Amino acid sequence: MTTAIFHVDNEYKDQATSAGFDVNQSSDYDDNCFSVTIKNVDLNALEVFTDWGDLASHYGLMYESIIYTEIE
Repeated sequence: MTTAIFHVDNEYKDQATSAGFDVNQSSDYDDNCFSVTIKNVDLNALEVFTDWGDLASHYGLMYESIIYTEIE
Protein backbone atom coordinates (compact mmCIF):
# COMPACT_ATOMS: atom_id res chain seq x y z
CA MET A 1 0.00 0.00 0.00
CA THR A 2 1.37 3.40 -0.98
CA THR A 3 0.67 6.42 1.22
CA ALA A 4 1.20 10.10 0.44
CA ILE A 5 1.57 12.60 3.26
CA PHE A 6 1.12 16.18 2.12
CA HIS A 7 2.41 18.97 4.34
CA VAL A 8 0.08 21.86 3.56
CA ASP A 9 0.54 25.56 4.38
CA ASN A 10 -1.82 26.62 7.20
CA GLU A 11 -3.16 29.42 4.99
CA TYR A 12 -5.04 26.75 3.02
CA LYS A 13 -6.97 25.15 5.91
CA ASP A 14 -10.31 26.52 4.71
CA GLN A 15 -9.78 25.18 1.19
CA ALA A 16 -8.69 21.76 2.45
CA THR A 17 -11.68 21.62 4.81
CA SER A 18 -13.99 22.50 1.89
CA ALA A 19 -12.47 19.62 -0.06
CA GLY A 20 -13.30 17.27 2.80
CA PHE A 21 -9.90 16.84 4.44
CA ASP A 22 -9.17 16.66 8.16
CA VAL A 23 -6.94 19.66 8.88
CA ASN A 24 -6.32 18.82 12.54
CA GLN A 25 -3.24 16.67 11.90
CA SER A 26 -0.15 18.69 12.78
CA SER A 27 2.88 18.51 10.51
CA ASP A 28 6.18 17.17 11.74
CA TYR A 29 7.87 18.92 8.81
CA ASP A 30 7.01 22.57 9.54
CA ASP A 31 5.13 24.30 12.38
CA ASN A 32 3.29 26.45 9.82
CA CYS A 33 1.76 23.40 8.15
CA PHE A 34 -0.79 20.67 8.73
CA SER A 35 -0.65 17.15 7.30
CA VAL A 36 -3.06 15.40 4.99
CA THR A 37 -2.58 11.65 4.58
CA ILE A 38 -3.85 9.83 1.50
CA LYS A 39 -3.76 6.05 1.81
CA ASN A 40 -3.88 3.63 -1.12
CA VAL A 41 -2.48 6.20 -3.54
CA ASP A 42 -3.19 5.20 -7.12
CA LEU A 43 0.15 3.93 -8.50
CA ASN A 44 -0.79 5.25 -11.95
CA ALA A 45 -1.21 8.70 -10.41
CA LEU A 46 2.35 8.49 -9.05
CA GLU A 47 3.62 7.82 -12.57
CA VAL A 48 1.52 10.50 -14.24
CA PHE A 49 1.80 13.23 -11.59
CA THR A 50 5.52 13.36 -10.85
CA ASP A 51 5.23 16.84 -9.31
CA TRP A 52 3.97 17.10 -5.70
CA GLY A 53 1.54 19.87 -6.52
CA ASP A 54 0.04 17.99 -9.46
CA LEU A 55 -0.39 14.86 -7.33
CA ALA A 56 -2.04 16.92 -4.57
CA SER A 57 -4.35 18.57 -7.12
CA HIS A 58 -5.37 15.11 -8.32
CA TYR A 59 -6.66 14.42 -4.80
CA GLY A 60 -8.38 17.81 -4.34
CA LEU A 61 -5.73 19.98 -2.67
CA MET A 62 -4.45 23.20 -4.21
CA TYR A 63 -1.15 22.97 -6.09
CA GLU A 64 0.34 26.03 -4.41
CA SER A 65 -0.59 24.88 -0.90
CA ILE A 66 1.91 22.00 -0.80
CA ILE A 67 5.13 22.65 1.12
CA TYR A 68 6.47 19.10 1.19
CA THR A 69 5.29 15.57 0.32
CA GLU A 70 6.33 12.18 1.63
CA ILE A 71 5.61 8.96 -0.27
CA GLU A 72 5.72 5.79 1.81
